[in-house]
Amino acid sequence: TLADPSHILLETETTVEGTIAGRAAGANGFGYDPIFLYPPLGRTTAELTDAEKASISHRARAFKDLSRFFRASTMIDQERLR
Repeated sequence: TLADPSHILLETETTVEGTIAGRAAGANGFGYDPIFLYPPLGRTTAELTDAEKASISHRARAFKDLSRFFRASTMIDQERLR
């Protein structure tokens, strides 16, 4: 969520779907990464490379939404100045 003191400017919600692994595996990550199994790759998120993790990241998708919002806002502001 991005807000100013008077209202919400942008709300976005993203997820990464997975299951709880039968055992902890991997060392690349923190928190739940060793037990969060990402089925499309058949590994826990702690076993993924940084590039693989970035490609499925819910945070990265949320920041892409934020980036699109800022680009659109900038375009609107530029139109107002003309």
